[in-house]
Amino acid sequence: MTNAQKFVLMIQPNRLQGFIWKSILKSQNVSVIWESPSTDLQDNLMQIKQAGLTLPSLLLLDRRCLGENPYEFCRWCRTSYPEVKLILTHSTQREISPPERDWTIQQGAADLLPGFPRDNMVSSATAGIKRVLETLGEPQLNEGALIAVLLKLRRELELRQEKRDRRLIDETLDGSETERSIGAEYNSNEMIGTDFELDVSNPAVSNRKQAIASSSNRSNGSTSTTSTQPQSPKPRLRYRGIRY
Repeated sequence: MTNAQKFVLMIQPNRLQGFIWKSILKSQNVSVIWESPSTDLQDNLMQIKQAGLTLPSLLLLDRRCLGENPYEFCRWCRTSYPEVKLILTHSTQREISPPERDWTIQQGAADLLPGFPRDNMVSSATAGIKRVLETLGEPQLNEGALIAVLLKLRRELELRQEKRDRRLIDETLDGSETERSIGAEYNSNEMIGTDFELDVSNPAVSNRKQAIASSSNRSNGSTSTTSTQPQSPKPRLRYRGIRY
């Protein structure tokens, strides 16, 4: 790539799908910011612009994160930030019908891409990254880097499946019931690889910790008579290493 490095802001609620996207984008020297599904994109984009920071080159968003009518956001983004490209994904679909893709493009997105099925990950991921690079105006594909990343991902998935198979055999021999089938799909909470890390904190974790602490206090018979503590100010967001 000869121009300045492009970067993508993405929201992918399925961790496996998101990790594949992050890996193949980085293989093409594209910077990636992976935001939480709870992110208010409209508010964030406005704050980024008001802070004088560079807007993302592309938004890569799963349509499930945009509410009941994802096309409303497409139209808003096209009107408010025409310089920002937008691609929607539908991670639960293996294929996108031509009418559905055409309608998505008419509403302001550059494309609507399907998910990456595990039995066809290499070819589907290659097609997906090619479309993203075309949208970014970077048609040159680094095939060597892409294939190396995809082969590593596929091998790791195979290893994880082999571990599941062995665990299933062991549970069967022990006479215990298995909770998951051999062909079970990765759910949204699963991670692949030890170097996987979300770019934003997960507020659900702190909420669970608070719930556990509250339950523990009740079990110990303790009650609180103090007034409600004032809420902390809204934390500043971090964007490409800059807080705003």
